[in-house]
Amino acid sequence: MPGTSDAIRVIELPIYSEARLLIRAIEGKAESALRGMVATLLAQTGTPQEPLDWTQPETWIPERLDGPEEDLAREMWADGDGALNPRYIGGALSFVRAHELVVADDGRFSVTERGTSFLQGDPCVVRELDSIEGVITVLEILEPLGNARRADLLPEWREHLKEHPTIRSANSVKSALWHRLRNLRERELVAREGHTYTITVVGAEQLSSAAGAGSDPKTEILRSITAYNKAQREALLVRLLELEPKAFEDLIGRLLDAMGYEDVEVTRITGDLGVDVKGSIQYGITTVTEMVQVKRTQSSIGRNVLSQLRGDLPLHDAIRGTLVTLGGFTKECEELALDPRAAPITLIDGLKLLELLVEHEIGVVRATQEIIEIDEDGLRATAPEHEEFVNL
Repeated sequence: MPGTSDAIRVIELPIYSEARLLIRAIEGKAESALRGMVATLLAQTGTPQEPLDWTQPETWIPERLDGPEEDLAREMWADGDGALNPRYIGGALSFVRAHELVVADDGRFSVTERGTSFLQGDPCVVRELDSIEGVITVLEILEPLGNARRADLLPEWREHLKEHPTIRSANSVKSALWHRLRNLRERELVAREGHTYTITVVGAEQLSSAAGAGSDPKTEILRSITAYNKAQREALLVRLLELEPKAFEDLIGRLLDAMGYEDVEVTRITGDLGVDVKGSIQYGITTVTEMVQVKRTQSSIGRNVLSQLRGDLPLHDAIRGTLVTLGGFTKECEELALDPRAAPITLIDGLKLLELLVEHEIGVVRATQEIIEIDEDGLRATAPEHEEFVNL
């Protein structure tokens, strides 16, 4: 019976509104038509030079599908009021089938009693699905932090997934977390501002009403570590703002060295306490010269600063640049950085800079403590020579 195991079933957890649209769209439809449609669409990948555009189903459905597969895709797009793109139903389909919200009887899909409860928003069924898929766990991790980036949630999330052997790779762990945060945002249980997530009042109420035992000591330790590291990052940002220009210059230079840049050279300190650094970096088989400009400010950087950096590149024989700030960037600045007709400029905001400093241990040190756990398999294992003795 679904729900009897707490093992996560789906990496790409869909938003629940999308799952409900899919259930209604495939009810009564032939399973063979759905399988054929999915296989046909997945086989069409395009090329890097000519990628396929999947954003307009009303245009590509008649071009790339035919017969029952085309009919199903048309109905799916129409029944979903343009919110259910037939090309991107993989996560929703895996979800509704893994939890037996629909079944294929006699070759056609029918909605189960459990599926009907899910369509009606039955809180018991939704809470059970949330628990199985780790959605409640994400709320539990986020709640004591107040607000956090995805990177702050990853250590404890990764620990939780150790119980689920189907999710092992780093990319799968990150993808699973991203899809659950997306699910929570759509239900307004979590809010996002920039790269930061915060549990909402509704989310806190949902968490308090969720059934289950309290956290074990190991989980509490991990949460304390996560909260402490978050506080240290915030303190690091304050210290960076307080640094003397020369110390800030040295810090950025050491970071570039740690990131693999060669021939790092500080070229000047400007009146606004920014620092321009010149270095070379390997891209494939080519070594290119790059200018890195740092703005030691928490205010948003506008397009004029980026334009000036881009204009200065030829003066230093550089073909690309990076703009680093302790604050953020205006929308216009971000758009200009992506201009394919001009020299590439990478934007590093304050939060990303903190991540790089921590990753390369510049301005921070890592302190480690051991946690020992009982190895049940190791306790039960018997050495070969002992096995021979026992069998005599």
